[in-house]
Amino acid sequence: ELERSRKLPRAQSIDIGDFGVIRFVDDQMWYRARVVMSEEEGRIRVLLIDSGHLDIKFLDEFFSLDPQFATLPAQA
Repeated sequence: ELERSRKLPRAQSIDIGDFGVIRFVDDQMWYRARVVMSEEEGRIRVLLIDSGHLDIKFLDEFFSLDPQFATLPAQA
């Protein structure tokens, strides 16, 4: 569903603990993510809550999570 909707809204403000969506670097698929740490140069470290992987993204690569996906339990 995320692949078909190319209109993902960028997160307006991002804080540690926020949930959102990112495209994972290894497979370019969309994953739900939680911000776990602020990095240097406008980047954040995120935990992919359905796989357990960590990734570092620029702030403009972190998108708001559609409410229909927010109620699903974490898979990792």
